[in-house]
Amino acid sequence: MELWRRIIFYGCFVLVILLYQYAHLEPVILVEIFNLSEDKGSFTQRYAQSLLTEKEIQMIKNKRLADIKAKTIEINGSEWDEIYKKLLMLQNQRSLRAKNWDIPENWKKRLPSDQYPSKVFFFKTTETPVKSISNYLKYDNDQIYLYLTSLNAYLKVGYRIY
Repeated sequence: MELWRRIIFYGCFVLVILLYQYAHLEPVILVEIFNLSEDKGSFTQRYAQSLLTEKEIQMIKNKRLADIKAKTIEINGSEWDEIYKKLLMLQNQRSLRAKNWDIPENWKKRLPSDQYPSKVFFFKTTETPVKSISNYLKYDNDQIYLYLTSLNAYLKVGYRIY
């Protein structure tokens, strides 16, 4: 009995080590469409605004807009335009609840889930379009905004360490 208990214990230990080697724990970069006119801030900001006067609400909105402008980088590049177009396609299909996704297979691997995709793409920090801006993202939950000059659109880029 003692022998089987030890075999099971050490077997589970080896299994945990193997599963740890299989898991990818490197940082990822999330890219999503950002609409500046529809930005409402966080939940706490929206809740606090219900308790404030109009002047204070306007001051908070101006501060939020200044923070966004300070974190915005202008980008020219066909890779970012392609990412924006694919995200826009994904966003439109999600709102229509389409069953057949028209997204190419190489872009489906960037979705968090095949069954229930959200409106974000995941990239590794070493991949081609993201590598150029990865030096702006150093800490967990860092965010920057990319202004695509050719499309007059914004992308929100977040950095996650799991």
